[in-house]
Amino acid sequence: MGTIGFPACRRLATAIAGAALLSACGSMQDVSRFYVNPGQYDVYTCPQIADQLAATEKEGQRLEEMMAKADRDLSGPVINSIAYEPDYLANRGQMRELKKSAAAKNCPPPPPPTPKSDLIR
Repeated sequence: MGTIGFPACRRLATAIAGAALLSACGSMQDVSRFYVNPGQYDVYTCPQIADQLAATEKEGQRLEEMMAKADRDLSGPVINSIAYEPDYLANRGQMRELKKSAAAKNCPPPPPPTPKSDLIR
């Protein structure tokens, strides 16, 4: 196999940029629905939904922190799109499905999260 010439590299870069632009056209909510099974949490009880909501929210915060940390580097957007964005989209889809199940069952709202400053004491 030979090496890729400059025109081929340019076409590849253009194709990648075009795909990135097209993927940005859909909102995260639209895309995140493909990562979650609709009705996945319908069999959960209200306490189970509350527990899963808390765990899913915590995971979402962790992913957001990792994405912000990666953004500090020049290759951050590439790392985010490969390593973190699929998990983040799945997380957002899970949150939406959990909230939908909670609303359908008339579950009470979960308690507000404990501020981090209270956890240090």
